[in-house]
Amino acid sequence: MGWLCEGSSMSEQDKQPKKSKSGLVWKIIIWGCLYSFLPWWLFLIILIAYGIWHLGSSSQSSPEQNIISELPEEDAPEIDSGKMFPADQGLDIPSCVTYFAQLKRKYLFSEDTWVPIRQKLIHIKKRYNDPLLYLGIIGEASAGKSTFINALLGIEFLKEDTSLGTTAAATIIKYDKEFSVKINYTDKSPSVYLDTTSLKITSTKEIIDNSQKILDFVHKYTADESVAENIYSVEISLPLDNKFLRSDVAIVDTPGLNSGNQRHDEVTTRTIKEICDTALILVPANVPLSKNLGIYVRENLSDVLSRCVLVMTQADTLRREKERSMQLSYISKRLQSATGEQVAASFTSSAYYVLERDDYGKCDNDTVASFREEFFKMSENLHGILSTGRTTAVTQNILIFLKNDLLPVLKNLLESQKLEYTQRSKALKDNQLFDLDNFLSQKTDHYQAKISNVIISEQAIISAIDSVRDNFYKTISKRIDNASDRDELKSAMNENYIRSKIAELQRQLKDSLTIACAPLQKATGEALQDFHQKFVEAYKRLQKISDFSSASNISNVSTKGMDVKISIEDFGDKVDTQLGADVMKAAGGAGAGALIGSFICPGLGTALGAGLGALVGFIFRKSLDELKSEARSSIWSIANDWKNQMIMPSHSYTDQYKQACVNLVKDRIAKYQSTYGNKISQLIATERSEQEKLLSFTRFTEMDIDLLGRMKPKAEEMLLQLKTASSQNVEAEN
Repeated sequence: MGWLCEGSSMSEQDKQPKKSKSGLVWKIIIWGCLYSFLPWWLFLIILIAYGIWHLGSSSQSSPEQNIISELPEEDAPEIDSGKMFPADQGLDIPSCVTYFAQLKRKYLFSEDTWVPIRQKLIHIKKRYNDPLLYLGIIGEASAGKSTFINALLGIEFLKEDTSLGTTAAATIIKYDKEFSVKINYTDKSPSVYLDTTSLKITSTKEIIDNSQKILDFVHKYTADESVAENIYSVEISLPLDNKFLRSDVAIVDTPGLNSGNQRHDEVTTRTIKEICDTALILVPANVPLSKNLGIYVRENLSDVLSRCVLVMTQADTLRREKERSMQLSYISKRLQSATGEQVAASFTSSAYYVLERDDYGKCDNDTVASFREEFFKMSENLHGILSTGRTTAVTQNILIFLKNDLLPVLKNLLESQKLEYTQRSKALKDNQLFDLDNFLSQKTDHYQAKISNVIISEQAIISAIDSVRDNFYKTISKRIDNASDRDELKSAMNENYIRSKIAELQRQLKDSLTIACAPLQKATGEALQDFHQKFVEAYKRLQKISDFSSASNISNVSTKGMDVKISIEDFGDKVDTQLGADVMKAAGGAGAGALIGSFICPGLGTALGAGLGALVGFIFRKSLDELKSEARSSIWSIANDWKNQMIMPSHSYTDQYKQACVNLVKDRIAKYQSTYGNKISQLIATERSEQEKLLSFTRFTEMDIDLLGRMKPKAEEMLLQLKTASSQNVEAEN
């Protein structure tokens, strides 16, 4: 429903500069004179200054700024929801408006969604705070609307052969110290006060004398259908000394019903529902609720009939009071039968006899006095009905606003918002970042256990030692084998040379054991690669993650403990000793031979014996091959002695290598901590905060949806109470 139209405000703040064709003509004349008589540069300065002033003044009173100031509740402190449901009444309207206004700030609705809601809130607020009570008058052409309105005004303002209802807009007649005519538009155009300087209206007499001029003046702007269709209402303020108007009541005339113009009926319906607190349905006594009027009320006003009043006009056509009472009862029953609803009250009226006229027809003075008393009594009762109607109207507006606009829109938006919060919360939960310290600790323990479970077997260690030993033996043996004489053999078996070769075995053994530790190297590389993959999966929201998974540079494992203590006899001395022994053996053989030869053959025998003895002694000395064999045997003994000494250090080395792998994994994992720790902590803190906000928003959304749902039955309860009270009043009157 379009409850708020831009020009529908009844307050003084909506007044705009008066617009007229004559004002435009005068401006053209003045600017023409200035251009003709002033130097061009001075004229240009004045023109620029006027333009700046005009832009400044227009911006100060722009419609947008007026709109902003119309709903300050948007920026007010958050309302306590309990204030909306006071114990002594169904709903507290101002608190509800404040609550509704703050929903945009709470949920950041788009402007397209919020503007229509905001306009309706402004309308409800204005209707609630407006000191005027608006009394609508509806009826068909023959119902006597003009006479009835004149009777309320106490003057012959409307001619009985014409009516403001011939226009297509609602006409509001109200009291003010100054005469004015204001046009409110259905679009966002600002309200305009017409230039009424030609009509000098300052008193009741001048209103009576110039009533036709006033009507003609208004019709000039509203009679044209193409123009009138953009007019929401026309406000005529009259300095009229009238008790009814001066009791803060405004009379709202509507286009005649069933005139053949469908838009006129639509304007009347909108006026009753949006502007009027109470509407008088005028039904002439001689046409007791025409079929068309019954259909119109049923189809358009059933939901607001509880704040409408039935007035049977032209009661003077029924002479007897009993007839008038029976006819009013008959019309009331027909209206209730047609609509299924009951009006707030019902009265009879003969407005014709309320006005000061020369001819009252066939009625005597007592009857005229009775009609007048009846009318004035009705006028007094209307004020109370209007006050109740105001409450009913505002409550109905809120209820309809809740049912048709706010609840569906807000509920959809809030449900959508809640779904978005829930989905976002689920996404955060499904993809939540792990606490880095816990994550790294768990992974470190896991990979440490995995590496520790890798076993380097005894056989692999012995094989590594054997391969180094065998290589050492082969190297020395080759030199021994290549020795062509005893000197070369002596050189091959030099103690210093052998010790240098044994010293090299430490490095060779480390390399060999490192090869034997290949399973540890593999397990370490796999652990680091697996950790990096798990880290990327767990913290994929990081923009860039460096790869620290290389296991190529395991820290050097100490070879401490691999020093050997091997006794190495200088084989050269042994060779020299062997040579001396060989000489002694040869000499001894010669002496023995000579001794034997002297026995065999004196002289020659002695010499020959000596030669043969020497030959025999030489034959019994060690050969080079025998020495080589002894050398090889000695080297093998040295190699095995080295091996035996290396078994324990080799085990220690593999253990140290394993620990080095574990330390490498720890160091690399720690590098992830030092590189990404702060970023991840910030992300976790941010997402945890967002998660908490989402949960909080979800709770708030559910609370607001529940709160809106509670408002509807409260508003319906208020309406039912008002309707019940109205029915009781009708029954009491009957």
